[in-house]
Amino acid sequence: MAQAHGTYAKECDSRDITNDMHFTEAQFYYAVDRTALGDRCIARLIKQYENGKDYKAADTAYQRLIEQAVTANDAGLVEHTYESYMQWSDSIEAINADTELGKVKQEMAETEAEVAKKQSTINSRTSLMVVFITLFVIAVAALGLGAVFYWRVLAKNRHIKRMAMEADERNAAKSAMLQNMSSTMEPALDRLDPANPAVQTLKGYVKKVGELSEVDSAPTVDPSTLEDVNIEQFASQLAEAVKPKLGRGVTIHLDGTRGYVRIDRAGVEKILTHLLDNAARFTPDGGKITLAYRKRGANSHQFVVTDNGPGIPAEEREGLFKAFNSAHDITEGGDRLGLPICALRAEKMGGTLTLDPEITRGASFILSLKS
Repeated sequence: MAQAHGTYAKECDSRDITNDMHFTEAQFYYAVDRTALGDRCIARLIKQYENGKDYKAADTAYQRLIEQAVTANDAGLVEHTYESYMQWSDSIEAINADTELGKVKQEMAETEAEVAKKQSTINSRTSLMVVFITLFVIAVAALGLGAVFYWRVLAKNRHIKRMAMEADERNAAKSAMLQNMSSTMEPALDRLDPANPAVQTLKGYVKKVGELSEVDSAPTVDPSTLEDVNIEQFASQLAEAVKPKLGRGVTIHLDGTRGYVRIDRAGVEKILTHLLDNAARFTPDGGKITLAYRKRGANSHQFVVTDNGPGIPAEEREGLFKAFNSAHDITEGGDRLGLPICALRAEKMGGTLTLDPEITRGASFILSLKS
């Protein structure tokens, strides 16, 4: 996504558009809990403003982030963004303070030089009194400055706590924000070159983000809506649908698909279709795919999709079902949202989607359900 934004910004050759892209990208990553990537985008934007000495624009960018985090009811993001803003604000104040300190030091040096010239004309008592008065003024100024900073910190802490409480009360708006962001980006993408593969990839990614938000905000499946499904007919339909996508000599087998099962047919179909499509994609020529059904108890059932493809590397297994788990190039590694969406669908049905750890040559996905 960052690569597509960068390409678009270069084509436009506009600093304002580049800044908007950085801000939109940061907003997107914060919305999907990719805080580190959001911080990276904001850092690039703030650095650009600082290079142009446009501290007011940088301050405005932070304020917009904080306001949108409050609107999205994301307490963690409010606190994190406000903390980053405080650190940046303090660093700017430190720079200004250093400049003022330099002036003060210069003035002090000039004053000391003048005092040195007149030192021979004033008596020791007057000199000592001047020193005490100077130290007293400095001490009072230091105490006053410390008090100002102390009360400022207290006020900011109270403000942060108040916003965090308000954000906690409206945290459900997070999914709506993701959906809105997806809808907002689509018109912008439609104005880009549709023949550009990166644009098409980004469009697909935005669509998947919208789907993830939809599933996340959807209610759990009502048990009264479950229907009795003929397992053999259901499995055969899924197998026929995936056959055109199979490689040369790849076979698909049905195992244990007999009887009836009470399930959310549409939801289960979406999950198994994605798993079979993945299996067809990664199973080499001459390979084998199996769709199996297992009854594990009076109300417990499992659908299992197994292939003898290359399998899934050990380092990728832990975060396989987590959305936005790692930064990657979506033009090469895919969007990696299909399995998280499937796992979320399973959760809405009161079930789970897992990877069989015993299968290392190939992959075996287990959809466990209760009826």
